[in-house]
Amino acid sequence: MTLFLGKLFASDWFWSLGDIFLGIVLFSAIGLYAYRESSDASNLGRRYVLIAKLIIWARILYSGFITCAQYLVWSQSEVSRIFLTLPADARSLPMYGFLAPIFKWSGGYFTLYSFLHFWLPTLISIAIGYIFLVFLRLLRKHKDRFFESGEVELGWVLALIVGYPNFIIFLPLVFFLIIPISIVRMAVLKQHLTTIGYPMILSAIFAVILGTQIMDVLGWGALKLW
Repeated sequence: MTLFLGKLFASDWFWSLGDIFLGIVLFSAIGLYAYRESSDASNLGRRYVLIAKLIIWARILYSGFITCAQYLVWSQSEVSRIFLTLPADARSLPMYGFLAPIFKWSGGYFTLYSFLHFWLPTLISIAIGYIFLVFLRLLRKHKDRFFESGEVELGWVLALIVGYPNFIIFLPLVFFLIIPISIVRMAVLKQHLTTIGYPMILSAIFAVILGTQIMDVLGWGALKLW
């Protein structure tokens, strides 16, 4: 059992399960949007709400899952087992040393480590998703012509998928792409009105694939929490 767990936790695909799931959900959301005209468009928003709730619960469960996995990894040997009983130390967590005094108890290091690595990005991503949802609803009240049915909820789903810190790339890219996409649609499809749906989709794909690299190039590495 110990050997199996060691091989499992050492595999890259195991730690990529969350990304694989979000990738599947992303393309499912895109598929729903692309074929919205052939289905009941009035239910599109409801479907996206269900997907958004699924993502939220999946993120929470995955954070708990990898927390348990990390505990099992460190419990496999005498050398790493000490990390499960150590109190938090500001020297080992330079960016978050100010939190160390709160976790000055046995197991505090593991608790703080797990929170910062596995839970904080999840909580920030969920919060950003809700904030973006509220923003889109307010925007629709003032600029309703930029939205089709279900696009507000689509934005919520995409924000939850890209998560933090990729949302920092996703948000400005959405509004940057509106004009070029409008020009292309007008020139090729003779459509004079472009809603926010496709700019959000393209921005999400771009942010998921290249978000981390772009942040490194721009020197925004500190925003990645780790």
